[in-house]
Amino acid sequence: MTKLHSMSLSCLFFLSTAFYVGTFAYTEESWIPLNESYPGAPGAATCISVGKIICDKEGVLHATGQFITVSGDTVNGIVHRDEDDWKPLGKIKGSIRTFTFDTTGNLYAAGDFRINDSDSAVNFAKWNGKTWSSFGGLIERNYSSVNTLVIDSIGNIYAGGSFKKIGQDSANNIAFWDGSRWNSIKSNWFSGDSSNGVDGLVNAIAFTKTSMAVGGNFTVDFGKNQLESIGYWQDISFKYFAGQGCSRRDFTTGDIVVATVYDIAVSANREKIWVGGNFSGLDGWTNYGLGGSSGGTLLGPSSAVTSLEPLGNSGVFICGSLSINNPYGKPTQFPKIMYHGTGHPDFTTYMLSNGPDGTVSEMAYDSLSNSLYISGSFKNVGGKYSPKIARFQLDLPSRAPFPAKTVNAQYYATLAGRDLILSGIPTGDYRIALFSLSGQQLFLKDIELRSGKARIGLPFKAEGSFICKITPASGRNSYELQVVSCK
Repeated sequence: MTKLHSMSLSCLFFLSTAFYVGTFAYTEESWIPLNESYPGAPGAATCISVGKIICDKEGVLHATGQFITVSGDTVNGIVHRDEDDWKPLGKIKGSIRTFTFDTTGNLYAAGDFRINDSDSAVNFAKWNGKTWSSFGGLIERNYSSVNTLVIDSIGNIYAGGSFKKIGQDSANNIAFWDGSRWNSIKSNWFSGDSSNGVDGLVNAIAFTKTSMAVGGNFTVDFGKNQLESIGYWQDISFKYFAGQGCSRRDFTTGDIVVATVYDIAVSANREKIWVGGNFSGLDGWTNYGLGGSSGGTLLGPSSAVTSLEPLGNSGVFICGSLSINNPYGKPTQFPKIMYHGTGHPDFTTYMLSNGPDGTVSEMAYDSLSNSLYISGSFKNVGGKYSPKIARFQLDLPSRAPFPAKTVNAQYYATLAGRDLILSGIPTGDYRIALFSLSGQQLFLKDIELRSGKARIGLPFKAEGSFICKITPASGRNSYELQVVSCK
């Protein structure tokens, strides 16, 4: 089988010409605040703290942390965004460190919490959309943690973090739940406890077409070679990149020291992989903070990438402590968030002057609305007050060529094949019409929106640009959006 390091991995180069010069594709309406009210403001939903964020397959944002709902209730645990409110997921209280979804929409969480009004501690639980149920038992209490949960193609749940025992089973920092017990992952490459996981922290797990990549802070000895903090399992055995994993040069002493991988992202087709961390070298190539096995330099030497979010097969969003070394003696730039890949050529430049005013810790991409959610320690985004969490619309609908009509920036329509996808629309009854740019009506349907989002099947495959007209049943305040089909 093809090894991970010989796959078609993303070559991560940065060229000065990648900075777009001219009119931005984004406007002040691109930023949509999600946390405009101060804590305790009557009738307003507020985010006090936020940890991990993920959008489910319906495009609904889920977040961990502490929140205040419109009704004034304080929620400690996990919530989902429902129009302008934060709604709790059932009865769950405590610290949720990480979570993930399976292909059917079930949510799996790991942390230290209580469910269903029980006083018993829970470290792992499943939400099926209606109720919580625990699984997997407890991890050791001595400074143990689970940093990442990932589900493979057959439903096994992989946990990575810092632990020696998980449930009733021994495992070093990585294990998988098969529905009835935790299983350790074998390796022949470790000295000492040589057949059970890795010998240090695991921060990230990701699946490519042929293997499982693992990143963190661990070391494996291969005689004279040494793998640091990145490797992968294939054919039930541990493998390593062509070089020596990742390493970091201490710029004070000049010594090569152990580096950390914080995140791994894989493209939608599972053929590209990006690795983020605080390293200065990966797989024998010079890569500052971000890399793939094909080498290249994107960021400056002081960079550390803490989170990655893939955009389909096109590229990856990057956040952390970032720097860009400009050519020709120009000053170094320090964006809070960047994009690397095809499309969105002016995203990074726009973020330098119109981005968040503090650190971005987590990101979540919603393909249905083509939006990027971010969370972190910022207070403002693009000059708008939205502490800790915000949304960035990657392609605002443009004004349609109809006289005396306006576009509501909160309403979005996307075409994908034979589907028309609507989001950001208040619940209610609507008439949806699709027109060619010349004004010919191509499609008409009356629908009831219950969640503010809808996927409407079309009788034809949409290719090119169209006008989508959204008319409430009352006949008032219709909106016309120009939409372009996605490849």
